[in-house]
Order: sequence, then C-alpha cells, then structure tokens
Amino acid sequence: MAVPNTQKTNFINNVMGHTSGLLDSINGLRALKAQWSAVDLANEITQDDIDVNARLAGITVANLSAVIGTTLTAIEVLMADGHETNITRLKL
Repeated sequence: MAVPNTQKTNFINNVMGHTSGLLDSINGLRALKAQWSAVDLANEITQDDIDVNARLAGITVANLSAVIGTTLTAIEVLMADGHETNITRLKL
C-alpha cells in the first residue's frame, strides 16, 4: 500500500518541527548552564527556594544540578559526535 504524499509531507514536517524544538531546548539549556555557572547558582539556590512554589513539588537542587551538569554534558557529547550537524540540517 502506497503512502499518500500528504502523509509523507506531514511526517517530514513533523520531524523537522520536533528537531527544531529539540535544538532550541538544548540551546536554551546551554544558556541556562552559562547563567548557572556565572552566578554560582548551584550554591545560591536552596531547597527553600524550590519549596515555596507548589508547582515544583518533588524537585530538588540535586535534580537541577543533574540536568544542568551531567545530563546536558552527556547531550553535548552526543552533539559533538556529529549529531548536532544532523539536527541542524533539519532545523526549520
């Protein structure tokens, strides 16, 4: 069964849209990491800063640090291994 052209076009557009969002998110995290480091937020943000906002229930300073540090570093290793080029090619 042949896939209709509109379905193929929609699929391609969806991949490109999500790819753009992924790259935008990674770049946003990179900017936040720079801010995190520049003003030493790892030592400035306390659990009390998080706990005053009910929407952040269950989040810890360690969670923030893990994403800004370890997780983003792992993503950057992948990106440096050629994946950023692949993603950038499809960015809208």
